[in-house]
Amino acid sequence: MKIELKNIKSLLLKNFNRRLFRKIRKNNRPLVVTCVLPFLKFSCDFLSKSQLDDGSWSRDILTTSLAMQALTSFSNVVVKDSSLRNEINLGAEFLRNSLNSLLDKALHAKDLYAGLDKIAVDFGNATYTLWLTKSLRDNEFLQKVLSAFLKIEENVAKFIKALNNVEVTCSVLNCHVIPSFQPPPEQILDFAINQLLSKDISPREAFLLIITLKNLETKFSLLLNERWNFNVKRRTDEWKAKSLKECLEEIMYKKISEILKDEKTDIATISYCLIGIKQLNMEAFDMREKIIEKLLDLFSKINIWKSELSLQNLSLFIWAISESSISKIAFFPSKESGYVIDAIKWFENMKARKIKMLTKSQYYAIIAIFIVLLSVIIILSYVAFSNLGFTISIIISVAGGAFFYLLTKIK
Repeated sequence: MKIELKNIKSLLLKNFNRRLFRKIRKNNRPLVVTCVLPFLKFSCDFLSKSQLDDGSWSRDILTTSLAMQALTSFSNVVVKDSSLRNEINLGAEFLRNSLNSLLDKALHAKDLYAGLDKIAVDFGNATYTLWLTKSLRDNEFLQKVLSAFLKIEENVAKFIKALNNVEVTCSVLNCHVIPSFQPPPEQILDFAINQLLSKDISPREAFLLIITLKNLETKFSLLLNERWNFNVKRRTDEWKAKSLKECLEEIMYKKISEILKDEKTDIATISYCLIGIKQLNMEAFDMREKIIEKLLDLFSKINIWKSELSLQNLSLFIWAISESSISKIAFFPSKESGYVIDAIKWFENMKARKIKMLTKSQYYAIIAIFIVLLSVIIILSYVAFSNLGFTISIIISVAGGAFFYLLTKIK
């Protein structure tokens, strides 16, 4: 009995020590807690509550389209929030019903010129948003949408200079990213390019065009570059013979400088700017930081619960912040802050020097290649010299040299 009691005490003591060791070890790990940016979270909550019973926002097609794009971007941040999917589905139902009534109006109207700008913006945004949210799957409905869209676009192409409307241009062009849609008309593309290169274009319109052209580039790269080269070769100003990529980045830098100096810049313009920076994948860290700071500063002065910001602008804010690097924030103990700050500085330094970071798959691939090469060296050296000691010394030399090389590069 004494022996059993002794064994039980020993086991209890060992188990207690093990749990104590685990507790100490866990507490020594750096504690990092991530969460959604508070500004972004309560903005999205307000937007969600503003949805009406018919699935729309303000019973307006453009407002509903922007709200759905905002919720879609936010859902990529939170991932597991299924309620957002329900709200997006309700919004999609409203857009489908709205498109149905627009379809009849477009297909049966003899003259679309009267009110063409409103029809084009509503139809284009509804169609693009339904495709973006994967709510445009019905082939029969899609064919009807395409037939009406082509008629609307034909009128827009015909009257594009008279309309002189960048929002109409972008609403129509964005629809062409849908797989079944053919390349956009040259007249509309040429108008978009010439407007973008105009000295009188506002920052907001410039950002809208940049976002749209980058959307099109993924599907119609050859056509876009062809029309771009055709238009810039005819010019005699600073844009002559410059590539599409060079011009888009240069215009972006110029317009960012303008809005940073302008105290009257609105939330919508800054939001489009932030989305444009993401689309261009620009490495202007200082400018991006200033843009985010300006956007959050403007937003902090507005009480959205008192409807001091329109739902369209609120949607643009959510969309822009969700796509930015600050959509999530991290909290960690102050004693660990030095390590985190050093890691961030190192990461930014590597990006500034344009040193690409290895992904996990690339890292494993390098290790696999190194092992294969080492195995080949072992076999060849043993076959050549038939001396185990000499082979081992070669292996140590090669492995040591590779290790030293990696250490010097990783500093």
